[in-house]
Amino acid sequence: MSSLILNYSGHLAYTLIFCSFLVRKMFWLRILSITAGIFAIIYNYNISATPLWTPIQWNGLFMATNLMHILLLIYNKRQIRFEGHQKFLYEEVFRSFSPVNFKKVLDLGHLRTSPKGFQMLEKGQQMEGLILIVEGEVSIMSDQMELAVLAAGKFVGEMSFLTDEATRASVVAKEEIRYYVWDKEQLQALLMKDAAMNSQFIGALGRQVINQLMRKSISESKPNSDLKLAA
Repeated sequence: MSSLILNYSGHLAYTLIFCSFLVRKMFWLRILSITAGIFAIIYNYNISATPLWTPIQWNGLFMATNLMHILLLIYNKRQIRFEGHQKFLYEEVFRSFSPVNFKKVLDLGHLRTSPKGFQMLEKGQQMEGLILIVEGEVSIMSDQMELAVLAAGKFVGEMSFLTDEATRASVVAKEEIRYYVWDKEQLQALLMKDAAMNSQFIGALGRQVINQLMRKSISESKPNSDLKLAA
């Protein structure tokens, strides 16, 4: 093998290892690691007169370990099937999660049903958990005024969960509702065990917060636009 190709193999191996540090999804991280191992073995086999067996053997072990985990990921993905509200929540809210991590989060929560008019949260309340609506709609109320309506696939109390502040509005069921409830400490303990899952969960909450802020900004700008048109 020419020295130029050999040098490219070495650089490519380390480039792929570097890229694997930037990948969040475990499946692709392991794919990149295996590919990097292949080029590392090629490099260490040809770099000297005799193959460098120590790095070759260790890279072979790393590749075998990553391959085993890839097969486990594929197996677990095929074994887990979501239907009904679980499928809806996975596709609508937790699409960035692996099926295994989604199941971990879902299993930690409690599925409940409450009647129309049920007050889920009270303004000024310190949140001890997080709520996710599965079916039905709830009203966000403040001073007897309806500020917004949240439907299935929306979190309730997400701002308090993120900031540890008291709730700024009350939440009342507009109809019979089904929802998941997570204990705050238990959920945070689960998320802290996996940095990627924690980032994905915070991202899911953040998307809802951003959408709400955008809707609020648009609604507040409408009166000004109407005044300009009238002028």
